[in-house]
Amino acid sequence: MQGPTHLVTGILIQRCLKNVRPLPVQYASVAGLALLSHGILDRLAKATYHPPTPLFDDWFWILSHVTVFLLTVFIIIKFWRDCKFAMACSVLPDFDWIVRAIGKWLFSGYGDQTPIHTLILRLINFVIPHNVWNLLPNWNLARKGLLVEIVFFLIILVFIYVLQKRSRETKDPISE
Repeated sequence: MQGPTHLVTGILIQRCLKNVRPLPVQYASVAGLALLSHGILDRLAKATYHPPTPLFDDWFWILSHVTVFLLTVFIIIKFWRDCKFAMACSVLPDFDWIVRAIGKWLFSGYGDQTPIHTLILRLINFVIPHNVWNLLPNWNLARKGLLVEIVFFLIILVFIYVLQKRSRETKDPISE
């Protein structure tokens, strides 16, 4: 899945665990669950529009990636103050791709090493066998796959705002 979905999933995790104490346990739990959520979302990405290579001559691909970029910037600006740790943990595995690209650029024979992704996906496959994920349709090149991600993203966003509203209601009870 794309960055915005990873980010809002991390935000949801942090909001769900905000009352866990002591604080180090809260942060460890948020980090662990955010990293695991990344692996689960990456497995679910099989059913989303996610071409393996850039399609610079396809207006749909360009428009979807511009939208993803703008949405990522918006989410970071909106939630940074309260959720920066969870957001960072939720996208941390994607830094594998940056390290890999730099490694390939600087060193011939660097290979396709993505250690964080590999570790997380092995753990996910241990808990949920790989053949279960194979039941998902492969819509990486199908534009309808974008709807899957949009719906998933919106559901998570609704949960975030429901939790936020409940938090406000418990802090400011209406007195009669």
